[in-house]
Amino acid sequence: MSTIFYVEEGEGLPIIFIHGFCETHELWNDFISPFIKNFRVLTLDLPGFGRSPLPIEEFTIDSIALMVINWLKEMGISKAIFVGHSLGGYVALSIIKQNPGLATGLCLFHSTAFADTAEKKMSRDKVNDFVRKHGVTPYIRTYVPGLFAHKDDMLISGIYEMGIKTDPKALILYSNAMKERSDSILVLKKSAYPVMIIAGLQDTLISQEDLAQQVTFPLNSAFTILEHSAHLGMIEEREVSGNALLKFAQKCNSSI
Repeated sequence: MSTIFYVEEGEGLPIIFIHGFCETHELWNDFISPFIKNFRVLTLDLPGFGRSPLPIEEFTIDSIALMVINWLKEMGISKAIFVGHSLGGYVALSIIKQNPGLATGLCLFHSTAFADTAEKKMSRDKVNDFVRKHGVTPYIRTYVPGLFAHKDDMLISGIYEMGIKTDPKALILYSNAMKERSDSILVLKKSAYPVMIIAGLQDTLISQEDLAQQVTFPLNSAFTILEHSAHLGMIEEREVSGNALLKFAQKCNSSI
Protein backbone atom coordinates (compact mmCIF):
# COMPACT_ATOMS: atom_id res chain seq x y z
CA MET A 1 0.00 0.00 0.00
CA SER A 2 1.44 3.35 -1.06
CA THR A 3 2.19 5.97 1.58
CA ILE A 4 2.04 8.86 -0.90
CA PHE A 5 -0.33 11.61 0.19
CA TYR A 6 -2.44 13.18 -2.54
CA VAL A 7 -5.49 15.33 -3.22
CA GLU A 8 -7.85 14.43 -6.06
CA GLU A 9 -10.54 16.52 -7.76
CA GLY A 10 -12.48 16.34 -11.01
CA GLU A 11 -13.10 13.62 -13.59
CA GLY A 12 -11.65 12.73 -16.96
CA LEU A 13 -8.12 12.17 -18.22
CA PRO A 14 -5.77 12.29 -15.19
CA ILE A 15 -3.31 15.15 -14.81
CA ILE A 16 -0.57 14.51 -12.25
CA PHE A 17 0.92 17.71 -10.80
CA ILE A 18 4.32 17.10 -9.18
CA HIS A 19 5.82 19.84 -7.02
CA GLY A 20 9.44 20.90 -6.78
CA PHE A 21 12.23 21.03 -4.18
CA CYS A 22 11.15 21.98 -0.64
CA GLU A 23 7.54 22.26 -1.79
CA THR A 24 4.35 20.22 -1.32
CA HIS A 25 1.12 19.57 -3.21
CA GLU A 26 -0.08 22.94 -1.87
CA LEU A 27 2.03 24.67 -4.52
CA TRP A 28 -0.77 23.94 -7.01
CA ASN A 29 -3.78 24.86 -4.82
CA ASP A 30 -4.65 28.10 -6.60
CA PHE A 31 -3.50 26.92 -10.01
CA ILE A 32 -5.57 23.82 -10.71
CA SER A 33 -9.17 25.09 -10.53
CA PRO A 34 -9.56 25.58 -14.33
CA PHE A 35 -8.43 22.00 -14.92
CA ILE A 36 -10.91 20.37 -12.54
CA LYS A 37 -13.84 21.02 -14.90
CA ASN A 38 -12.59 18.57 -17.54
CA PHE A 39 -9.78 16.54 -15.99
CA ARG A 40 -9.09 14.24 -13.06
CA VAL A 41 -6.55 16.37 -11.22
CA LEU A 42 -4.16 14.79 -8.71
CA THR A 43 -1.60 16.74 -6.69
CA LEU A 44 0.75 14.71 -4.53
CA ASP A 45 3.44 15.13 -1.90
CA LEU A 46 6.63 13.49 -3.11
CA PRO A 47 8.02 10.99 -0.57
CA GLY A 48 9.73 12.93 2.21
CA PHE A 49 7.83 16.19 1.61
CA GLY A 50 4.58 17.34 3.14
CA ARG A 51 2.50 14.45 4.41
CA SER A 52 4.33 11.67 2.54
CA PRO A 53 6.89 9.88 4.75
CA LEU A 54 10.54 9.71 3.84
CA PRO A 55 11.54 6.34 2.30
CA ILE A 56 14.05 4.29 4.23
CA GLU A 57 15.33 2.31 1.25
CA GLU A 58 17.38 3.39 -1.79
CA PHE A 59 16.97 7.10 -2.50
CA THR A 60 17.43 8.27 -6.10
CA ILE A 61 15.26 10.16 -8.56
CA ASP A 62 14.56 6.81 -10.23
CA SER A 63 13.54 5.13 -6.96
CA ILE A 64 11.21 8.02 -6.11
CA ALA A 65 9.73 7.82 -9.61
CA LEU A 66 9.14 4.08 -9.14
CA MET A 67 7.23 4.80 -5.94
CA VAL A 68 5.01 7.19 -7.88
CA ILE A 69 4.54 4.58 -10.64
CA ASN A 70 3.39 2.05 -8.04
CA TRP A 71 1.03 4.64 -6.56
CA LEU A 72 -0.43 5.28 -10.03
CA LYS A 73 -1.07 1.56 -10.42
CA GLU A 74 -2.91 1.52 -7.09
CA MET A 75 -4.96 4.48 -8.30
CA GLY A 76 -5.90 2.59 -11.45
CA ILE A 77 -4.18 5.16 -13.66
CA SER A 78 -2.70 3.76 -16.87
CA LYS A 79 -2.58 7.04 -18.86
CA ALA A 80 -1.94 10.57 -17.63
CA ILE A 81 -0.56 13.99 -18.40
CA PHE A 82 2.43 14.75 -16.16
CA VAL A 83 3.20 18.31 -15.04
CA GLY A 84 6.45 18.60 -13.11
CA HIS A 85 7.86 21.72 -11.49
CA SER A 86 11.69 21.70 -11.31
CA LEU A 87 12.46 18.58 -9.22
CA GLY A 88 8.98 17.36 -10.13
CA GLY A 89 10.00 17.46 -13.78
CA TYR A 90 12.99 15.24 -13.05
CA VAL A 91 10.66 12.75 -11.38
CA ALA A 92 8.18 12.93 -14.27
CA LEU A 93 10.95 12.27 -16.80
CA SER A 94 12.10 9.25 -14.81
CA ILE A 95 8.52 7.94 -14.58
CA ILE A 96 8.23 8.07 -18.35
CA LYS A 97 11.71 6.64 -18.85
CA GLN A 98 10.71 3.64 -16.75
CA ASN A 99 7.18 3.33 -18.14
CA PRO A 100 6.80 5.22 -21.45
CA GLY A 101 3.23 4.04 -21.99
CA LEU A 102 1.97 6.04 -19.00
CA ALA A 103 2.28 9.45 -20.65
CA THR A 104 -0.25 11.15 -22.89
CA GLY A 105 1.53 14.45 -22.34
CA LEU A 106 4.42 15.99 -20.44
CA CYS A 107 4.95 19.54 -19.19
CA LEU A 108 8.33 20.54 -17.82
CA PHE A 109 7.47 23.60 -15.72
CA HIS A 110 10.76 25.38 -15.01
CA SER A 111 12.52 22.03 -15.37
CA THR A 112 15.08 20.42 -17.63
CA ALA A 113 15.98 17.07 -19.16
CA PHE A 114 19.71 17.85 -18.89
CA ALA A 115 21.75 16.47 -15.99
CA ASP A 116 23.47 18.79 -13.53
CA THR A 117 26.59 20.59 -14.70
CA ALA A 118 29.75 20.32 -12.62
CA GLU A 119 29.06 23.82 -11.29
CA LYS A 120 25.50 22.89 -10.29
CA LYS A 121 26.75 19.77 -8.49
CA MET A 122 29.17 21.88 -6.47
CA SER A 123 26.32 24.24 -5.60
CA ARG A 124 24.20 21.35 -4.29
CA ASP A 125 27.10 20.18 -2.12
CA LYS A 126 27.36 23.68 -0.65
CA VAL A 127 23.64 23.68 0.10
CA ASN A 128 23.94 20.38 1.93
CA ASP A 129 26.90 21.60 3.96
CA PHE A 130 25.00 24.76 4.89
CA VAL A 131 21.89 22.85 5.99
CA ARG A 132 23.96 20.43 8.08
CA LYS A 133 25.59 23.35 9.89
CA HIS A 134 22.73 25.84 10.15
CA GLY A 135 19.46 23.98 9.53
CA VAL A 136 16.61 24.35 7.07
CA THR A 137 15.12 27.72 8.04
CA PRO A 138 18.20 29.90 7.35
CA TYR A 139 18.62 28.14 4.00
CA ILE A 140 14.97 28.66 3.00
CA ARG A 141 15.21 32.31 4.04
CA THR A 142 17.88 32.89 1.37
CA TYR A 143 16.60 30.34 -1.17
CA VAL A 144 12.95 31.32 -1.59
CA PRO A 145 13.33 35.00 -2.66
CA GLY A 146 15.56 33.83 -5.51
CA LEU A 147 12.65 31.86 -6.93
CA PHE A 148 10.74 35.09 -7.60
CA ALA A 149 11.32 37.78 -10.18
CA HIS A 150 10.25 40.46 -7.70
CA LYS A 151 11.83 40.06 -4.27
CA ASP A 152 9.02 42.04 -2.59
CA ASP A 153 6.30 39.75 -3.94
CA MET A 154 3.60 39.29 -1.29
CA LEU A 155 3.38 35.58 -2.15
CA ILE A 156 6.95 34.84 -1.04
CA SER A 157 5.76 34.24 2.52
CA GLY A 158 3.54 31.32 1.46
CA ILE A 159 6.42 29.52 -0.24
CA TYR A 160 8.67 30.34 2.70
CA GLU A 161 6.21 28.79 5.17
CA MET A 162 6.00 25.69 2.98
CA GLY A 163 9.77 25.41 2.73
CA ILE A 164 10.70 25.73 6.41
CA LYS A 165 8.64 22.61 7.18
CA THR A 166 11.01 20.51 5.07
CA ASP A 167 12.76 17.66 6.89
CA PRO A 168 16.51 18.43 6.70
CA LYS A 169 17.23 14.78 5.90
CA ALA A 170 14.80 14.92 2.96
CA LEU A 171 16.35 18.16 1.72
CA ILE A 172 19.84 16.64 1.70
CA LEU A 173 18.74 13.34 0.17
CA TYR A 174 16.85 15.06 -2.65
CA SER A 175 19.74 17.44 -3.26
CA ASN A 176 22.08 14.47 -3.67
CA ALA A 177 19.55 12.61 -5.83
CA MET A 178 19.24 15.58 -8.19
CA LYS A 179 23.02 15.89 -8.33
CA GLU A 180 23.45 12.24 -9.29
CA ARG A 181 20.58 11.94 -11.79
CA SER A 182 21.37 11.14 -15.42
CA ASP A 183 20.07 13.18 -18.33
CA SER A 184 16.69 12.35 -19.86
CA ILE A 185 17.18 13.64 -23.37
CA LEU A 186 16.08 10.36 -24.93
CA VAL A 187 12.74 10.65 -23.15
CA LEU A 188 12.08 13.83 -25.12
CA LYS A 189 13.47 12.50 -28.39
CA LYS A 190 11.41 9.30 -28.20
CA SER A 191 8.19 10.96 -27.03
CA ALA A 192 5.08 9.80 -28.90
CA TYR A 193 2.99 12.40 -27.01
CA PRO A 194 2.98 16.21 -26.88
CA VAL A 195 5.62 17.90 -24.74
CA MET A 196 5.37 21.40 -23.31
CA ILE A 197 8.20 23.40 -21.76
CA ILE A 198 7.45 26.47 -19.66
CA ALA A 199 10.32 28.84 -18.89
CA GLY A 200 10.64 32.00 -16.82
CA LEU A 201 12.42 34.85 -18.55
CA GLN A 202 14.00 35.85 -15.23
CA ASP A 203 14.74 32.32 -13.97
CA THR A 204 18.32 32.07 -12.75
CA LEU A 205 18.10 28.35 -11.94
CA ILE A 206 17.16 26.93 -15.36
CA SER A 207 18.89 28.05 -18.56
CA GLN A 208 16.50 29.36 -21.22
CA GLU A 209 19.05 28.48 -23.87
CA ASP A 210 19.03 24.86 -22.69
CA LEU A 211 15.24 24.76 -22.74
CA ALA A 212 15.08 26.33 -26.21
CA GLN A 213 17.33 23.50 -27.38
CA GLN A 214 15.31 20.82 -25.62
CA VAL A 215 12.02 21.93 -27.13
CA THR A 216 13.40 20.90 -30.53
CA PHE A 217 13.85 17.27 -29.43
CA PRO A 218 10.20 16.05 -29.38
CA LEU A 219 8.25 15.76 -32.63
CA ASN A 220 5.29 17.53 -31.04
CA SER A 221 6.28 20.33 -28.68
CA ALA A 222 5.27 23.74 -27.35
CA PHE A 223 7.38 26.41 -25.67
CA THR A 224 5.97 29.12 -23.41
CA ILE A 225 8.17 31.87 -21.99
CA LEU A 226 6.78 33.82 -19.04
CA GLU A 227 8.18 37.32 -19.27
CA HIS A 228 7.53 38.37 -15.69
CA SER A 229 8.44 35.15 -13.90
CA ALA A 230 11.53 33.55 -12.44
CA HIS A 231 11.14 29.97 -11.13
CA LEU A 232 7.51 30.04 -9.95
CA GLY A 233 5.42 30.94 -12.96
CA MET A 234 2.40 29.08 -11.61
CA ILE A 235 2.32 31.76 -8.92
CA GLU A 236 3.89 34.82 -10.56
CA GLU A 237 1.90 34.51 -13.80
CA ARG A 238 -0.82 32.08 -12.82
CA GLU A 239 -3.35 33.12 -15.47
CA VAL A 240 -0.91 33.22 -18.38
CA SER A 241 0.79 29.92 -17.53
CA GLY A 242 -2.52 28.30 -16.57
CA ASN A 243 -4.20 29.20 -19.86
CA ALA A 244 -1.22 27.93 -21.86
CA LEU A 245 -1.10 24.66 -19.94
CA LEU A 246 -4.87 24.17 -20.16
CA LYS A 247 -4.77 24.49 -23.95
CA PHE A 248 -1.91 22.01 -24.01
CA ALA A 249 -3.82 19.55 -21.80
CA GLN A 250 -6.88 19.82 -24.03
CA LYS A 251 -4.68 19.05 -27.01
CA CYS A 252 -3.31 15.97 -25.24
CA ASN A 253 -6.85 14.89 -24.38
CA SER A 254 -8.09 15.20 -27.95
CA SER A 255 -5.12 13.23 -29.31
CA ILE A 256 -5.91 10.06 -27.34
